[in-house]
Amino acid sequence: MSHRLSCLRKTCTPSKLSPLKQNQGRQSRRLNGRHDCSRCSHHCCCRSNHIESFASYFTTVLKQVHMGLSLSQEAEAVNNTNSFMMDIFKRIAKEAGCLARNKSRTITSGEIQTSVHLLLSGEISKHTMSEATRAVIKYATSR
Repeated sequence: MSHRLSCLRKTCTPSKLSPLKQNQGRQSRRLNGRHDCSRCSHHCCCRSNHIESFASYFTTVLKQVHMGLSLSQEAEAVNNTNSFMMDIFKRIAKEAGCLARNKSRTITSGEIQTSVHLLLSGEISKHTMSEATRAVIKYATSR
């Protein structure tokens, strides 16, 4: 069984703790449904009953773009688009992390923009950055 599955099933045993923690005699700590183990450094795979999905945003955006159209939650397009969005965001985050690792410890908007330009082709990249900038400005002014 992979560690990711054991984390989802909450069966991570103290034997999977780092040797330092075993020597100190600490058990796996529970933190808001998550546990602290050496292989889950950022606890993303240890959340209980939490499924990340962009499906709730698709209907909102679709209503903004095309008023008369709607999507059912069971639509195959929702699943495909959700997996596409997750893949793109993971790739952008990975590329931005590599860029930040080479320059500094902080991921700034510059690293995000550079990673988008590297991952997406010319015109799509420009359109993406203009829409993202517009969305950030809209969010900042609404607060």
